[in-house]
Amino acid sequence: MYIYMKRLRDAVKALSEEDLEEFISITRITLRKQFNKDLKPSYIKARLYDFLDGKDTSLVFLECYLQSLDAIHYKGALTALKRGEAKTSKTWRELMITITNDVALPIHIQKHLEDDQTSYELKILFKTIINYCEHIELDNFQDNLRITHRFLSIGKVNGR
Repeated sequence: MYIYMKRLRDAVKALSEEDLEEFISITRITLRKQFNKDLKPSYIKARLYDFLDGKDTSLVFLECYLQSLDAIHYKGALTALKRGEAKTSKTWRELMITITNDVALPIHIQKHLEDDQTSYELKILFKTIINYCEHIELDNFQDNLRITHRFLSIGKVNGR
């Protein structure tokens, strides 16, 4: 067995049930957006389990799996290929839960989140903002957060 494929399989197998469902959802979105393949989640799940059982997979699915790991965990694909695990330090989910556990979403936003594409875009937006603000020094990180917040608060398209 190829060492990097084994590590990738091990990393995906180690995902929690919740992360695995998200992994499949992101794989589906990636297949649809980048490869114009609209496949049912059950089909994607079956192909994933075939891959995890050691069967060959297409380069398209392999690319989607790696992108899905990156979406779930910071540098998830690289970590999976290097160490056979996807989890790095604190996850984005843990960060979001920590900072949003006392904030309710407006009802109309909750309805939008039922759409996989919307959830995916929100996740990418959040990660992009945090990565953009990142700095090793706390003061600089906080300044970057404040500046970004002020920029995003300038105005909204189409109002409320």
